[in-house]
Amino acid sequence: QWGGIFGYKNMDELKSKLKRYMIRRTREEVLPELPEKIETEIPFELSKEEKELYDKIRKEILFEIKKEDISKLEHPTTIQHTLVKLMRLQQLTNSMELLGESTKSSKIEVLKELLAEREDKCIVYTKFAQFADILERELADYKPLKITGEVQDRQKIVDKFNYLPSNRVLIITDAASYGLNLQFQCST
Repeated sequence: QWGGIFGYKNMDELKSKLKRYMIRRTREEVLPELPEKIETEIPFELSKEEKELYDKIRKEILFEIKKEDISKLEHPTTIQHTLVKLMRLQQLTNSMELLGESTKSSKIEVLKELLAEREDKCIVYTKFAQFADILERELADYKPLKITGEVQDRQKIVDKFNYLPSNRVLIITDAASYGLNLQFQCST
């Protein structure tokens, strides 16, 4: 209904055909080989302009939810419009440029500050390919590399990130979620 996967067919047949070409190990089997995963949540304040637009969209969502009794929803388009507006809120917290002409982005400013403080390599994930393009432009000083669904040769980009010290930032979307081996080794 929402464009997702409905089901799978012939999975056992596929596994048997791929078995001789693939090695599949579970996370538990390779855990001792994996480096420690570092995740850091960094809270930040939206600018006045960003907050005003955020509040306006949020109020529209709340109005639509109050207007309709969701449990007896007759028009599925109402919930679809609400979901789109929720996605717009996510986009707004990334950059106002995703919604309009303003290039204001508190999130990018915070990211630039963090990158200026660090010397190691960083991977920046975004769910929006358009935001990946904006990040690539805004972080040009760090010679960022980018993997989105449009990229043809992901391995070439991964190799640059893994082996070239000049490429400190890798910007990725869901297109980079599977099958990549990022194992940059810091020189001592």
